[in-house]
Amino acid sequence: MRKASEKRSRIVGLKCAKTPFFSVILPIYNREKYLEDTLKSLAHQTFQDFEVIAIDDGSDDQSIAIMQNSAHLFANLTLIQQTRLGVSEARNAGLRKAQGQYICFLDSDDLLHPSYLEDFYQVVCQTSADIIKNASTIKFSDYPKTKTSYPICNIKQMSFNQDNIKLGGTIWSYCICNQFLQSIQLTFLPKRIMEDEAFILMALPLSSKTIFFEGSPYLYRQHSQSIVATTPIPFDRLTNFKDIIAWYRAHDVIHSFPVPFYILYDIGIKNTQYSQYLQKAQKILQELELESYLDQNHLAYTLRYQTIQTFIYEHQKSRGKLKYYLRRLFHLL
Repeated sequence: MRKASEKRSRIVGLKCAKTPFFSVILPIYNREKYLEDTLKSLAHQTFQDFEVIAIDDGSDDQSIAIMQNSAHLFANLTLIQQTRLGVSEARNAGLRKAQGQYICFLDSDDLLHPSYLEDFYQVVCQTSADIIKNASTIKFSDYPKTKTSYPICNIKQMSFNQDNIKLGGTIWSYCICNQFLQSIQLTFLPKRIMEDEAFILMALPLSSKTIFFEGSPYLYRQHSQSIVATTPIPFDRLTNFKDIIAWYRAHDVIHSFPVPFYILYDIGIKNTQYSQYLQKAQKILQELELESYLDQNHLAYTLRYQTIQTFIYEHQKSRGKLKYYLRRLFHLL
Protein backbone atom coordinates (compact mmCIF):
# COMPACT_ATOMS: atom_id res chain seq x y z
CA MET A 1 0.00 0.00 0.00
CA ARG A 2 2.75 2.46 0.86
CA LYS A 3 4.58 1.93 -2.41
CA ALA A 4 1.39 2.34 -4.41
CA SER A 5 0.59 5.57 -2.58
CA GLU A 6 4.03 6.97 -3.25
CA LYS A 7 3.71 6.28 -6.94
CA ARG A 8 0.42 8.13 -7.12
CA SER A 9 1.58 11.14 -5.10
CA ARG A 10 3.44 14.14 -6.44
CA ILE A 11 5.42 16.72 -4.49
CA VAL A 12 5.00 20.03 -6.26
CA GLY A 13 6.66 22.55 -3.99
CA LEU A 14 9.18 22.77 -1.15
CA LYS A 15 10.84 25.55 0.77
CA CYS A 16 13.78 24.26 2.75
CA ALA A 17 14.78 25.45 6.18
CA LYS A 18 16.58 24.10 9.23
CA THR A 19 15.09 21.11 10.94
CA PRO A 20 11.84 22.43 12.44
CA PHE A 21 10.53 21.72 15.91
CA PHE A 22 7.04 20.91 14.65
CA SER A 23 5.70 19.35 11.49
CA VAL A 24 2.08 20.37 10.94
CA ILE A 25 0.29 17.85 8.72
CA LEU A 26 -2.63 19.36 6.81
CA PRO A 27 -4.80 17.08 4.62
CA ILE A 28 -6.99 18.94 2.12
CA TYR A 29 -9.96 17.95 0.02
CA ASN A 30 -12.36 20.54 -1.44
CA ARG A 31 -12.13 23.11 1.32
CA GLU A 32 -11.99 26.33 -0.73
CA LYS A 33 -14.60 27.96 1.52
CA TYR A 34 -12.51 27.61 4.68
CA LEU A 35 -8.89 26.95 3.69
CA GLU A 36 -7.67 30.55 3.52
CA ASP A 37 -8.78 31.22 7.09
CA THR A 38 -7.22 27.95 8.23
CA LEU A 39 -3.88 28.88 6.69
CA LYS A 40 -3.94 32.37 8.18
CA SER A 41 -4.54 30.96 11.65
CA LEU A 42 -1.52 28.72 11.17
CA ALA A 43 0.65 31.49 9.77
CA HIS A 44 -0.16 33.75 12.72
CA GLN A 45 1.13 31.37 15.37
CA THR A 46 3.24 33.00 18.08
CA PHE A 47 5.63 30.03 17.81
CA GLN A 48 7.09 29.94 14.30
CA ASP A 49 9.55 27.04 14.30
CA PHE A 50 7.43 24.67 12.23
CA GLU A 51 7.06 23.25 8.76
CA VAL A 52 3.75 22.78 6.98
CA ILE A 53 3.11 19.60 5.03
CA ALA A 54 -0.09 20.09 3.04
CA ILE A 55 -1.49 17.09 1.19
CA ASP A 56 -4.19 17.71 -1.39
CA ASP A 57 -6.22 14.57 -1.95
CA GLY A 58 -7.47 15.34 -5.46
CA SER A 59 -9.49 18.51 -4.86
CA ASP A 60 -11.53 19.70 -7.83
CA ASP A 61 -12.28 23.15 -6.43
CA GLN A 62 -9.91 26.08 -5.80
CA SER A 63 -8.14 24.51 -2.81
CA ILE A 64 -4.85 24.01 -4.67
CA ALA A 65 -4.83 27.59 -5.94
CA ILE A 66 -5.52 28.91 -2.45
CA MET A 67 -2.74 26.77 -1.05
CA GLN A 68 -0.28 27.97 -3.68
CA ASN A 69 -1.27 31.62 -3.26
CA SER A 70 -0.74 31.32 0.48
CA ALA A 71 2.68 29.71 0.24
CA HIS A 72 4.42 33.04 0.92
CA LEU A 73 2.99 33.00 4.45
CA PHE A 74 5.27 30.14 5.45
CA ALA A 75 9.04 29.82 5.60
CA ASN A 76 8.89 26.04 5.27
CA LEU A 77 6.13 24.50 3.19
CA THR A 78 5.73 21.23 1.32
CA LEU A 79 2.71 20.68 -0.92
CA ILE A 80 1.94 17.11 -1.96
CA GLN A 81 -0.74 16.20 -4.49
CA GLN A 82 -2.35 12.78 -4.62
CA THR A 83 -5.43 11.41 -6.34
CA ARG A 84 -8.29 10.50 -3.98
CA LEU A 85 -6.46 8.08 -1.76
CA GLY A 86 -8.35 9.21 1.32
CA VAL A 87 -7.51 11.16 4.46
CA SER A 88 -5.53 8.27 5.99
CA GLU A 89 -3.14 8.09 3.06
CA ALA A 90 -2.93 11.88 2.99
CA ARG A 91 -1.78 11.89 6.61
CA ASN A 92 0.54 8.96 5.94
CA ALA A 93 2.13 10.92 3.10
CA GLY A 94 2.64 13.75 5.56
CA LEU A 95 4.22 11.42 8.11
CA ARG A 96 6.69 10.17 5.52
CA LYS A 97 7.83 13.72 4.73
CA ALA A 98 7.80 15.09 8.28
CA GLN A 99 11.18 16.37 9.51
CA GLY A 100 10.03 18.00 12.75
CA GLN A 101 10.83 16.74 16.21
CA TYR A 102 7.11 16.64 17.01
CA ILE A 103 4.13 16.20 14.73
CA CYS A 104 0.86 18.11 14.95
CA PHE A 105 -2.27 17.78 12.85
CA LEU A 106 -4.66 20.38 11.48
CA ASP A 107 -7.85 19.88 9.48
CA SER A 108 -8.36 22.22 6.55
CA ASP A 109 -11.65 23.67 7.77
CA ASP A 110 -10.55 24.39 11.36
CA LEU A 111 -8.58 27.16 13.07
CA LEU A 112 -5.85 27.41 15.67
CA HIS A 113 -5.66 29.91 18.50
CA PRO A 114 -2.49 31.99 17.96
CA SER A 115 -0.76 30.38 20.96
CA TYR A 116 -1.72 26.80 20.12
CA LEU A 117 1.71 25.62 18.96
CA GLU A 118 3.53 27.67 21.59
CA ASP A 119 1.59 25.93 24.34
CA PHE A 120 2.54 22.53 22.91
CA TYR A 121 6.17 23.67 22.79
CA GLN A 122 6.08 24.73 26.44
CA VAL A 123 4.61 21.40 27.56
CA VAL A 124 7.07 19.41 25.43
CA CYS A 125 9.95 21.29 27.05
CA GLN A 126 8.57 20.54 30.51
CA THR A 127 7.75 16.88 29.99
CA SER A 128 9.58 15.41 26.95
CA ALA A 129 6.54 13.16 26.51
CA ASP A 130 5.98 10.86 23.55
CA ILE A 131 2.34 11.92 23.26
CA ILE A 132 0.77 15.19 24.39
CA LYS A 133 -2.91 16.09 24.16
CA ASN A 134 -4.34 19.59 24.44
CA ALA A 135 -7.81 18.97 25.87
CA SER A 136 -9.03 22.50 25.09
CA THR A 137 -11.42 22.72 22.14
CA ILE A 138 -13.94 25.35 21.08
CA LYS A 139 -16.64 24.30 18.63
CA PHE A 140 -18.05 26.95 16.33
CA SER A 141 -20.10 27.44 13.18
CA ASP A 142 -19.59 31.02 12.03
CA TYR A 143 -16.93 32.74 14.11
CA PRO A 144 -15.26 31.35 17.25
CA LYS A 145 -15.46 33.29 20.50
CA THR A 146 -12.04 33.19 22.09
CA LYS A 147 -9.95 35.05 24.62
CA THR A 148 -6.62 36.69 23.86
CA SER A 149 -4.74 34.30 26.11
CA TYR A 150 -5.30 31.07 27.99
CA PRO A 151 -3.16 29.75 30.83
CA ILE A 152 -1.49 26.37 30.49
CA CYS A 153 -2.99 24.32 33.28
CA ASN A 154 -3.94 20.85 34.50
CA ILE A 155 -0.80 19.20 33.14
CA LYS A 156 -1.00 15.55 34.10
CA GLN A 157 0.59 12.29 33.12
CA MET A 158 -2.05 9.79 32.07
CA SER A 159 -2.55 6.24 33.21
CA PHE A 160 -5.37 4.62 31.30
CA ASN A 161 -8.24 2.41 32.40
CA GLN A 162 -11.77 1.59 31.25
CA ASP A 163 -13.07 4.85 32.71
CA ASN A 164 -10.83 7.16 30.66
CA ILE A 165 -9.88 5.15 27.58
CA LYS A 166 -12.72 6.60 25.49
CA LEU A 167 -10.74 9.36 23.80
CA GLY A 168 -12.38 9.58 20.39
CA GLY A 169 -10.58 10.39 17.17
CA THR A 170 -9.57 14.01 17.53
CA ILE A 171 -6.08 13.53 16.11
CA TRP A 172 -5.74 17.31 15.78
CA SER A 173 -5.67 17.63 19.57
CA TYR A 174 -2.43 15.63 19.81
CA CYS A 175 1.24 16.41 19.42
CA ILE A 176 3.37 13.29 18.95
CA CYS A 177 7.11 12.73 18.99
CA ASN A 178 8.28 11.95 15.46
CA GLN A 179 11.05 9.64 16.63
CA PHE A 180 8.54 7.71 18.72
CA LEU A 181 6.22 7.21 15.74
CA GLN A 182 9.11 6.08 13.56
CA SER A 183 10.25 3.62 16.21
CA ILE A 184 6.86 1.89 16.40
CA GLN A 185 6.23 2.22 12.61
CA LEU A 186 2.64 3.31 13.08
CA THR A 187 0.56 4.72 10.23
CA PHE A 188 -3.12 5.47 9.71
CA LEU A 189 -5.33 2.60 8.60
CA PRO A 190 -6.26 3.25 4.94
CA LYS A 191 -9.76 3.60 3.54
CA ARG A 192 -11.40 3.72 6.96
CA ILE A 193 -13.74 5.93 8.95
CA MET A 194 -12.61 6.90 12.47
CA GLU A 195 -9.05 5.98 11.48
CA ASP A 196 -7.61 8.60 13.83
CA GLU A 197 -9.27 6.95 16.84
CA ALA A 198 -7.53 3.68 15.95
CA PHE A 199 -4.22 5.51 15.41
CA ILE A 200 -4.29 7.03 18.89
CA LEU A 201 -5.38 3.79 20.56
CA MET A 202 -2.51 1.96 18.87
CA ALA A 203 0.05 4.57 19.88
CA LEU A 204 -0.92 5.00 23.53
CA PRO A 205 0.13 1.58 24.89
CA LEU A 206 3.66 2.03 23.48
CA SER A 207 4.15 5.56 24.79
CA SER A 208 6.59 5.88 27.69
CA LYS A 209 4.86 9.08 28.79
CA THR A 210 1.51 10.56 27.76
CA ILE A 211 0.58 14.04 28.95
CA PHE A 212 -2.78 15.82 28.89
CA PHE A 213 -3.13 19.54 29.53
CA GLU A 214 -5.45 22.49 28.94
CA GLY A 215 -4.29 25.58 27.12
CA SER A 216 -4.97 27.67 24.03
CA PRO A 217 -7.80 25.92 22.19
CA TYR A 218 -8.14 24.16 18.89
CA LEU A 219 -11.07 25.77 17.06
CA TYR A 220 -13.24 23.05 15.59
CA ARG A 221 -15.61 24.17 12.85
CA GLN A 222 -18.98 22.43 12.59
CA HIS A 223 -20.71 22.51 9.22
CA SER A 224 -22.90 20.35 7.01
CA GLN A 225 -20.06 19.25 4.70
CA SER A 226 -17.68 18.02 7.37
CA ILE A 227 -16.63 14.37 7.45
CA VAL A 228 -18.44 13.88 10.75
CA ALA A 229 -21.67 15.36 9.37
CA THR A 230 -21.63 13.30 6.16
CA THR A 231 -20.41 9.97 7.57
CA PRO A 232 -22.90 7.07 7.68
CA ILE A 233 -22.99 4.65 10.59
CA PRO A 234 -19.30 3.90 11.20
CA PHE A 235 -19.18 0.11 10.87
CA ASP A 236 -15.51 0.64 10.05
CA ARG A 237 -14.94 1.13 13.77
CA LEU A 238 -15.61 -2.57 14.29
CA THR A 239 -12.96 -3.45 11.72
CA ASN A 240 -10.67 -0.92 13.40
CA PHE A 241 -11.29 -2.68 16.71
CA LYS A 242 -10.04 -5.96 15.24
CA ASP A 243 -6.91 -4.22 13.94
CA ILE A 244 -6.33 -2.61 17.34
CA ILE A 245 -6.51 -6.00 19.06
CA ALA A 246 -4.12 -7.50 16.50
CA TRP A 247 -1.71 -4.59 17.15
CA TYR A 248 -1.92 -5.07 20.93
CA ARG A 249 -1.16 -8.75 20.59
CA ALA A 250 1.68 -8.19 18.14
CA HIS A 251 3.28 -5.67 20.52
CA ASP A 252 2.50 -7.70 23.66
CA VAL A 253 0.55 -4.93 25.37
CA ILE A 254 -2.88 -6.53 25.53
CA HIS A 255 -2.22 -7.69 29.11
CA SER A 256 -1.04 -4.29 30.32
CA PHE A 257 -3.32 -1.80 28.57
CA PRO A 258 -7.13 -1.59 28.77
CA VAL A 259 -8.95 -3.06 25.80
CA PRO A 260 -11.11 -0.28 24.23
CA PHE A 261 -14.29 -2.33 24.46
CA TYR A 262 -16.41 0.83 24.31
CA ILE A 263 -15.99 0.85 20.51
CA LEU A 264 -18.21 -2.21 20.31
CA TYR A 265 -21.26 -0.42 21.70
CA ASP A 266 -20.51 3.27 21.21
CA ILE A 267 -23.63 4.02 19.21
CA GLY A 268 -26.85 5.82 20.06
CA ILE A 269 -30.15 4.04 20.56
CA LYS A 270 -31.79 6.47 18.13
CA ASN A 271 -29.56 5.27 15.32
CA THR A 272 -31.57 3.20 12.86
CA GLN A 273 -28.78 0.60 12.70
CA TYR A 274 -28.27 0.34 16.43
CA SER A 275 -29.19 -3.36 16.68
CA GLN A 276 -27.26 -4.25 13.53
CA TYR A 277 -24.12 -2.60 14.89
CA LEU A 278 -24.46 -4.54 18.18
CA GLN A 279 -25.00 -7.84 16.35
CA LYS A 280 -21.81 -7.32 14.35
CA ALA A 281 -19.95 -6.33 17.52
CA GLN A 282 -21.16 -9.42 19.34
CA LYS A 283 -19.89 -11.63 16.52
CA ILE A 284 -16.49 -9.93 16.66
CA LEU A 285 -16.28 -10.52 20.42
CA GLN A 286 -16.97 -14.20 19.85
CA GLU A 287 -14.29 -14.40 17.14
CA LEU A 288 -11.45 -12.56 18.90
CA GLU A 289 -11.27 -14.75 22.03
CA LEU A 290 -11.10 -11.87 24.49
CA GLU A 291 -12.84 -13.73 27.31
CA SER A 292 -9.94 -13.32 29.73
CA TYR A 293 -10.21 -9.51 29.46
CA LEU A 294 -13.96 -9.13 29.77
CA ASP A 295 -13.76 -8.54 33.51
CA GLN A 296 -12.53 -5.07 32.56
CA ASN A 297 -15.91 -4.09 31.14
CA HIS A 298 -19.35 -5.20 32.32
CA LEU A 299 -21.10 -4.16 29.11
CA ALA A 300 -18.61 -6.05 26.94
CA TYR A 301 -19.14 -9.11 29.13
CA THR A 302 -22.91 -8.79 28.69
CA LEU A 303 -22.57 -8.34 24.93
CA ARG A 304 -20.41 -11.45 24.69
CA TYR A 305 -22.53 -13.82 26.76
CA GLN A 306 -26.10 -12.48 26.72
CA THR A 307 -28.71 -11.85 24.03
CA ILE A 308 -28.80 -8.56 22.16
CA GLN A 309 -32.08 -7.75 23.93
CA THR A 310 -30.44 -8.20 27.33
CA PHE A 311 -27.46 -6.12 26.29
CA ILE A 312 -29.69 -3.26 25.10
CA TYR A 313 -31.41 -3.25 28.48
CA GLU A 314 -28.05 -3.04 30.30
CA HIS A 315 -26.67 -0.53 27.83
CA GLN A 316 -29.55 1.88 28.23
CA LYS A 317 -29.65 1.41 31.97
CA SER A 318 -25.98 2.45 32.08
CA ARG A 319 -26.90 5.62 30.19
CA GLY A 320 -29.84 6.45 32.40
CA LYS A 321 -32.31 5.88 29.56
CA LEU A 322 -34.23 2.88 30.81
CA LYS A 323 -37.64 4.52 30.38
CA TYR A 324 -36.75 5.51 26.84
CA TYR A 325 -35.59 1.97 26.17
CA LEU A 326 -38.86 0.51 27.40
CA ARG A 327 -40.86 2.81 25.10
CA ARG A 328 -38.81 1.87 22.04
CA LEU A 329 -37.90 -1.74 22.68
CA PHE A 330 -40.45 -3.38 20.40
CA HIS A 331 -39.69 -0.98 17.60
CA LEU A 332 -35.95 -1.66 17.75
CA LEU A 333 -35.97 -5.42 17.77
